[in-house]
Amino acid sequence: MPRPRTVYRGKRKYSWIITLAAMLVVIAIALAVWLFYYLQRFIVYDKDGLRLDLSAQREEILHPGAAEPTAPPAVQHVDVEIVVDQRDYSDIRTGAGRNLRPIHGVFVPAKDVTENTLKYYSENMGDFDALVLELKGADGFLRWHSGVAQADSFALNGTLELAELLAPLKEQGVYLIAQISALADSAMAQRNAPIALKNAVTGQPFSAADGTSYLDPYNDSTRAYLLALLTELQGMGFDEVMLSGVSCPDSDAVRFSMQMTKTPDSVTAVSSFALWLREQADPLGLRLSALIGSDALHSDGGAAGQNPVLFFKAFDRVAVATDFDGFAADVAALETALGTRSSTRIVAVTEDYTPELESYIIRGAGAASPAHHLSELRIPPPKTQGAAEAADIVDSPNSIERKEGISVPSLQSPHARISLAAWVCLLRSNRLLNCVFSCAITVYGWFPIAMGRAGGRR
Repeated sequence: MPRPRTVYRGKRKYSWIITLAAMLVVIAIALAVWLFYYLQRFIVYDKDGLRLDLSAQREEILHPGAAEPTAPPAVQHVDVEIVVDQRDYSDIRTGAGRNLRPIHGVFVPAKDVTENTLKYYSENMGDFDALVLELKGADGFLRWHSGVAQADSFALNGTLELAELLAPLKEQGVYLIAQISALADSAMAQRNAPIALKNAVTGQPFSAADGTSYLDPYNDSTRAYLLALLTELQGMGFDEVMLSGVSCPDSDAVRFSMQMTKTPDSVTAVSSFALWLREQADPLGLRLSALIGSDALHSDGGAAGQNPVLFFKAFDRVAVATDFDGFAADVAALETALGTRSSTRIVAVTEDYTPELESYIIRGAGAASPAHHLSELRIPPPKTQGAAEAADIVDSPNSIERKEGISVPSLQSPHARISLAAWVCLLRSNRLLNCVFSCAITVYGWFPIAMGRAGGRR
């Protein structure tokens, strides 16, 4: 019997169908995504709403009304010279110069601002009605004990408690002016380099030929420090603050801390700083004045960057340190910058004489006795003498004569001048011959004077 045929049939596999279906799904999804983004350019928004307009041309849809591209016009070369002129400050309007009175002031330098000095002036103001105290010089050190944090942080603080010492002067109606150096500040610039003007070559704090260093007028910390000092001085009872050192060296030699597309010149830097000071002083009700250099009055700002026209816009008063020979020219230049004469806004700072001006400040030891005139130059009294005794001193051709009849030989005598010259030679040499010669000349020089004085008393 034949054996039945057995056929083995394996299980059919349908995995290829699943793979094909998955591929079709992926292709369909990719096509749908492409169509979604592609057809967006054919979507048209009109009054009927949103619709798909496949008839529109692609360029018309993307750039409707676009003109045919044309060739760019030929560039014509033009020679241009760019000239940057100084800004005209004549059109600026500020509140500077209001509610002022003429001042007849005496100046006290920083080294003499002591408790004894203030007590002396509280009793001996004489004909003066204003006292100017230098409380911060170009060295940067304060004369008073300040509550400003930066002064302590950089060891610049003073010790004088001014508020109590100023009270007697205020009671007498003395007009008090504090003078401080603004940008010329060597100690702060050297000890706090980030706010100092930098040398354009070395990057270190800049030092001028006289050794003075300066603060950066654009630096926020510089401005905050000065504003804090101004506010404190006003709170102590000062009627006015006069700023010295509102100046900046030539910008070619320095670098500012602020990054600017174009480095400003010194006049622009100082003017910007001065106008900022005016903006701060007005809300405080602070009278703010400034010293200007004589060179700046007779040149285009000078090397200090001081513009006299701008100074009258930014400060209530503008003072100039002048002398007998330059007084008329300096005052005339200030009047030209202001545009008129003024009894309050123009101030002359002189040495030991009273100028022919309504407002002035006198420096020097002779200022302790104010009853003298421009033509009456007086020899200042020794510091050991009081004001009453100093008033007894008058000029004489050959001596300084006192009312009590005592006389002292003067160097105006030719004999005395010969003797003085001889002793100078002695000091410059140790030779015995010079010593003998000097003694002989001394006898020759002083003996006739002594005999003449003795004969006069007989």
